[in-house]
Amino acid sequence: MRKNNALKKVFVLANHKSTADKFKYYHLTLKNMAGADFGGNIKVNCKRCGKPAAASEFVLDPYYRMMVCPACVKERREGKRKESEAEKEAEKKIEEQKKAEEETASRPPGWDEEDVYLEKALKAKQNMKILVKRVDENKVRYMCKKCGFTFNYNLRTEMPRVCQYCAAPVNKNFEIE
Repeated sequence: MRKNNALKKVFVLANHKSTADKFKYYHLTLKNMAGADFGGNIKVNCKRCGKPAAASEFVLDPYYRMMVCPACVKERREGKRKESEAEKEAEKKIEEQKKAEEETASRPPGWDEEDVYLEKALKAKQNMKILVKRVDENKVRYMCKKCGFTFNYNLRTEMPRVCQYCAAPVNKNFEIE
């Protein structure tokens, strides 16, 4: 009943003469309507947990595939974080154990810190090498190290000078296969 009266006031006030007055009265009546019980004060029970919450706070959750209260969403997110952290820690431990076993099994006796440093330096140097395939006499197929985009590079004109995708400069120290 109260809603209908408020709407009648809006209609009557909208027919007022000046536009400034129309806006002022329209705004005031909408403000009064917002405070009514048909706004955000309605409490609804959550289908998942059964706890009451304001209807305006409910969220459509993709995991539960229904409208749930903020407490259910928060609970689900915290649970995922705990599970993912525990899984990550377990995976890290397993990876460390595998690396330690591989390192000790593949190294000959007399292996020391200097050999470890040289091995790392060799891997870094190999990663820096850029292998390109020859397309024709003056062109090669170049793959950008930064983004992985492949394009043709002209050896005679040295064009393009940068990657067309990410604008990283072309490294001219490459080996042709």
